[in-house]
Amino acid sequence: MYLVVCCSLLLLPGELTSGPQPGKKFGPYTFLMATGPNRGTSHCYVCETGDDPAVIILARSTSEPLGDLIKKLDKQLTSNSADKLHVWVTFVGMKQTEKEALIVQWSKKLGIRTVPMGIVEAVSGPPSYQIHPDADVTILLAKSGKVVKNFAFASQALTQAEGKKILDQVPALLK
Repeated sequence: MYLVVCCSLLLLPGELTSGPQPGKKFGPYTFLMATGPNRGTSHCYVCETGDDPAVIILARSTSEPLGDLIKKLDKQLTSNSADKLHVWVTFVGMKQTEKEALIVQWSKKLGIRTVPMGIVEAVSGPPSYQIHPDADVTILLAKSGKVVKNFAFASQALTQAEGKKILDQVPALLK
């Protein structure tokens, strides 16, 4: 009789390197919009943002903590439009034809009013972003065309508490 032992590697926040790192510029990219005013078209939010502060969320799946974070960012956008903060969600590694309806439905369920969501089918995300294959969610806080903070989470590692830590960093972008 043989005993097979299987171990799972659990990556903690900060242990996963995914996407452009702090101090680095991040490139523009277009992606097919599933929600928002540009729905049904390819759009470049990086181009639109310029040097303004931005929260760029790149995700492989939906989750309750991610939805909660997006809802809070959406609320911040609607209540503080003078801040010039830009927020968008790019789902990576998904087939647009298969997942667009799911994203639209999820956005409606969350009651998202201003945060647009779209899809980049490439598994590594937008060109030059190099999203780690184990990163379920990569969040970039950016200003003046450079990444200020980078948060990367393996599957199910983004929690409500981690989302709060990210939200607590946003006011520093607005200064």
